[in-house]
Amino acid sequence: MTNSHAKYLMLLVLLILPLTLKAQMKRGNFGAGVMFGEPSGITAKLWQGQRNAFDFGLAWSFEHTNSMTMQADYLWHNYNIIKVDEGTMPIYYGVGGRVMVGNEGNVGIRVPVGVNYLFAHDPLGLFFEVAPILDLAPSTNFDLNADVGIRYYFGTK
Repeated sequence: MTNSHAKYLMLLVLLILPLTLKAQMKRGNFGAGVMFGEPSGITAKLWQGQRNAFDFGLAWSFEHTNSMTMQADYLWHNYNIIKVDEGTMPIYYGVGGRVMVGNEGNVGIRVPVGVNYLFAHDPLGLFFEVAPILDLAPSTNFDLNADVGIRYYFGTK
């Protein structure tokens, strides 16, 4: 294992460790965790009330060689489409941007659509998201991201 692989493994362990701790508390407004797919990395969500949130990602792209992706979105959540016995499962959609740096430097607009399961008694949230992307610079190009992830929400509301 190379030194850079060890650093990524340590970062992953530090991000997942809080998720393994059983905490009976309400979710706080800020959540952080990991996402796997294209791209894979760390994710954060900052709720602005019950229905709106800012979503952030810092991730590594496996599709675009040697590229780091930074993304930020504003999301709207709809709790009326999917009903579950415990917790909530809103569908969400939004608009945001992405900057990719590395061998392929791009700037684009994201339109994420996803589903977020929020546990009733634990400060955890699972999500699945698909995001069409229109890159605007240095050239116009269409791309598609898809991720599954988990976040731990800190504090209480």
